[in-house]
Amino acid sequence: MVLMMRNPNNNILIQHAPLEFWRQAEKQANRSVFKLFKTGAVIFDKKGNILSKGCSHPAHGIPPRPSVHSEQDAIRKAGNVEGATCLIVTINKTGNYACSSKPCAFCTHILFNAGVENVIYAERSNDGEWSVNNELVSNLILRVDPSMIHEKYTKQMKVA
Repeated sequence: MVLMMRNPNNNILIQHAPLEFWRQAEKQANRSVFKLFKTGAVIFDKKGNILSKGCSHPAHGIPPRPSVHSEQDAIRKAGNVEGATCLIVTINKTGNYACSSKPCAFCTHILFNAGVENVIYAERSNDGEWSVNNELVSNLILRVDPSMIHEKYTKQMKVA
């Protein structure tokens, strides 16, 4: 089944997940308290059952930065997600899709370690064309430079 999703700039072809899953991820994103970018995630299995949903939010209610990403929230709420797919939607401050909903390096590793096999997200190219990316989580990890993860996520950590 091929569905079309209306985007402010263009139509993008949705072939990898039912439109209802995209709408659920949008609803999750809109639950976020952040103003600049709001992210929602839906994790579903190969049979098309939604296993979990999540949104970006501050830990312990302390804004302004999301300390819990939508993927982390969805994994935390889920049971077994072995072999599942994570659909990610990011909405910008104007209420439209952000240029990319690609998971950060940290969330990619969390998804991989939880057993999620695929990640789906919308992305706009430099020429303004929208596409839907369906990538294996292991492929995303191969593109991540571990030294960047270490530097980015350990810079503020205190060693006990």
